[in-house]
Amino acid sequence: MIESNKNYYISCLFFLFFFIGWGCCYPYLSLWLTETIGINYTDVGLVYSFTAIIAVCVQPLFGFISDRLVYRKNLMWLLAIIITLFAPYW
Repeated sequence: MIESNKNYYISCLFFLFFFIGWGCCYPYLSLWLTETIGINYTDVGLVYSFTAIIAVCVQPLFGFISDRLVYRKNLMWLLAIIITLFAPYW
């Protein structure tokens, strides 16, 4: 298999499983926020809004950093470790 095709398929599988996992967890965020944390529905809407706004603002920054770095594989490992460390707090 050509290396670029291999990377493409690996990326596709990563995003497939990422969005399946995200899609399974994200709808329950509002229930968790209201029942466990105890915030009202207006604040839940603000949390969802801020999540989207932050994602839109941060993604170009990460893209810029990724383009400037020579070692993109190291960046991916660093992000994977950070996500793994924050996973127990979700």
